[in-house]
Amino acid sequence: MALLDTFNYRAQDDVLSKNYPPWVRRTIEIPVINIYSAFIESEKKYSKNAAVEFMGTSITYEDLKNEINNTADLLNSHGIKKGDRVAVMLPNVPQYVIVFFALMSLGAIIVQLNPLYTEREIIDELQDSESDTIITLDEFSGKILKFYPKKIKRIFFAGIGDYLPPIISWIYKLSRRNLTRVNFNENIIRLKRNKNLNSRETPLNNIDPENDPALFQYTGGTTGVPKAAVLTHYNLIANAYQIREWLPDEFKYNISFLSSIPFFHVYGMMTAMLSPLLSGSKIILIPDPRDIKMTLKIINKSKPTAFPGIPTLYHSIMNYKDVSKYNLRDIRVCISGAMPLPVELQKDFEKITGAVVVEGYGLSETSPVANINPIVSDNDITHRRIGSVGMPVPDTYEKIVSIDDGITEMPIGSPGELLIKGPQVMK
Repeated sequence: MALLDTFNYRAQDDVLSKNYPPWVRRTIEIPVINIYSAFIESEKKYSKNAAVEFMGTSITYEDLKNEINNTADLLNSHGIKKGDRVAVMLPNVPQYVIVFFALMSLGAIIVQLNPLYTEREIIDELQDSESDTIITLDEFSGKILKFYPKKIKRIFFAGIGDYLPPIISWIYKLSRRNLTRVNFNENIIRLKRNKNLNSRETPLNNIDPENDPALFQYTGGTTGVPKAAVLTHYNLIANAYQIREWLPDEFKYNISFLSSIPFFHVYGMMTAMLSPLLSGSKIILIPDPRDIKMTLKIINKSKPTAFPGIPTLYHSIMNYKDVSKYNLRDIRVCISGAMPLPVELQKDFEKITGAVVVEGYGLSETSPVANINPIVSDNDITHRRIGSVGMPVPDTYEKIVSIDDGITEMPIGSPGELLIKGPQVMK
């Protein structure tokens, strides 16, 4: 990607920029700030607004800040400090959000783990990342306790029931009676909900946003061998600001997002968690996106405005047998990523929702968003292009070069390799 510095990419970009949506600035000011402090700035503006909604439980920005700070203090009291690699293996539950910002305030590095990983995959990434601590759900205790103490020295177990309404929580706990019993001690810790007032507004460690890693995001790339993309605080902040700038004004602040894409994928973490919360929006958590009936019930009740997703999810919703029983018309914008969006699926999903559905493109190595189609309702070629990954987000510059040598610039309309330069590109 450093090769991009040798190209006159701005000449071609001048032509590209003429087709940008009128509200999008090609260059924006991105603050050099750590992720925790960025959240605090959002909390100050929207303290009484709902930040997280989960299965009937609502958490305001102010309460979320207190829970984040209390969790950071707990983690710190057990030895978690700046630079530590901490594996986080959680679905889309409130604890993911809380742990994410708590670890950011400590200057620790999150190692993203998929809860569906096999034991071999978990061990490989724990060893490669040199993580000796994991934060996960108690329902994964049977799998994770096998690694203690040889592969991992510290485990924090969270419980979904902590964030469910009383009756639902009781029913949920009854259904989990056969879980592996956990004997808590100084190294196997219960991560309980703590709503006590905690007014701290600064990180617990000095953090260099441009150089200190925030996230190790494992990706197979084209080789199939997982490698960690090292994403800094500044990389992630930059991408959140780039996404916000791309949105039309009515979607920039204080709306509601259906957060169904798993946060352990950087696409879900960025578009359905970090970017919304840094803009004062509410995220509506879906712990299992495969449960289409539950997803439709939540859409019908909570009426989300934005729905970042993937084509398979949109397809599953559209083809659900009873989809006509649910109101999807409050959804107004969908950004699809992770895989190509079939044109017919795009058009059909727009019909049943009334939303604007656009395609984007990115990589774990770009935090992840690099390109998005303009979010407009017309199909004029001066705006969005159906079947295209769109244009580079602000402050992102691209070139297409020869696959053979990685240097020779290809003429417009010719295939090649895409080079990307921008503040969201991995360290």
